[in-house]
Amino acid sequence: MKNYLTVLLIGISSIIFANAQNDLNSWLDSTYTANNISQNDADAEFSTYAQENYKKATNVSGFISQFKPKKRNKGPKEFNLSHKLNYPTLSSIAHLGTNHFKALEQELYRIIMVNGLEKDRNAFTYLWIYINHLNNLPLNDTRPNDMTYELFELKKYMLAEDVLFERIALIILARKIFLANNYINSDALVNKTYPKTKVVYLGKENNEDDDSTGADIEGPTPDFAEVDPCFIGGMDNMISFIVLNINYPEKAREVGDQGIVFVKLVVDKDGGITDVGIRKGVKKILDREATRVIQLMPKWIPGEQLNEPVKVNFTIPINFRLG
Repeated sequence: MKNYLTVLLIGISSIIFANAQNDLNSWLDSTYTANNISQNDADAEFSTYAQENYKKATNVSGFISQFKPKKRNKGPKEFNLSHKLNYPTLSSIAHLGTNHFKALEQELYRIIMVNGLEKDRNAFTYLWIYINHLNNLPLNDTRPNDMTYELFELKKYMLAEDVLFERIALIILARKIFLANNYINSDALVNKTYPKTKVVYLGKENNEDDDSTGADIEGPTPDFAEVDPCFIGGMDNMISFIVLNINYPEKAREVGDQGIVFVKLVVDKDGGITDVGIRKGVKKILDREATRVIQLMPKWIPGEQLNEPVKVNFTIPINFRLG
């Protein structure tokens, strides 16, 4: 009986992933159709591009395998690009731009929630945080080795969806190759949502911008709930989100500042992140960076009390470590 249940659960899981994959492929197909783009033409052009500029590579996986992801901050700043006009389909994909990536992020969120994939790290939840990251990434400042490192990480979680990985990675690479090589200002490449951070320490809030009257209609926000709030994809996904988005400040590196910053936040009833501050800090420059990253977080799965969504306090440690 136990073996039967195991087989049944695997079957259900496979069906869920198949449904999610079909939904995402259908969305990509409709987007391409709306923009008069052919997937076959895109694949053929990328194969030509890879062979002309990097040799021996005929698809996305072969292309990224030529880079050195362990040397993320070294090597050339741009991918090679000659005879740009030879690749009209890839150029069209690249010029779908930030609005397309924002729409893709929203569609992934819908697919994850509809198919009940939000509790665990999987191909779709990891892809969701990666696309969210790309929506905040200044591509002109990103080296090919760094981008291919992230694509290798993404591929690990999309092995079962290999064709889907090729489609997504081609869009990502096209944006970098065909826009960054035009030396377009990075503001045209990304929708920067980096918040203006003000470091607020627990018990030492600066009330200069505080419009509150001091009244708390709902009472104090609890530290616990029957069902705790959760980052979509679980703790592993949250760690990946932080690693993808964190920038160790150069000034802190130079003077050897390091340590664990404990960031406090409230997960609201709708999963939104509010009231971000520092519970225990290290140095202001590190505290500010930790705060910035937490403020970038997309919505969580909210906590629940008596089957109703509730606000919940949360603390996240971010470890800045040199070496």
